[in-house]
Amino acid sequence: MAKSKKYSVEALSQLAPQILAQLVSEAVDRDRPLKLATEAALARAKSPDTWAGLLTKRLTSLTGSKARVSWKRIKTFAAEIDAWLDQVAELSAEAPALAADLLWTLLAQREQLHSRYDFQSDVLDPVMERALGDLA
Repeated sequence: MAKSKKYSVEALSQLAPQILAQLVSEAVDRDRPLKLATEAALARAKSPDTWAGLLTKRLTSLTGSKARVSWKRIKTFAAEIDAWLDQVAELSAEAPALAADLLWTLLAQREQLHSRYDFQSDVLDPVMERALGDLA
């Protein structure tokens, strides 16, 4: 789907920062991916260590939860891990050692991720392959 010119970066940059902040503040309560991206952007603005801390916390919540992932949510679960990998890839430009540590942690916790669902699925395999590729 093509992006609307009405809501392009150029158009939105014309808004006053306070108005844009208010819109984002209201939207994050309704949109989990936007909320996670906003939290990451705020942590990134503070420091690479703060950002890495947030990513560590997010990985811990993904791997440490005892809740099962249903077959209906497995693609969403994989997308959350993939979005996490996007953040780690961005972090690697500012703090390569921190990013590498996060990737190794993800790979070490592969079994915990797989234990969150009881059915046969290879949906996480491309995500893990991407993590290996990002380490290379």
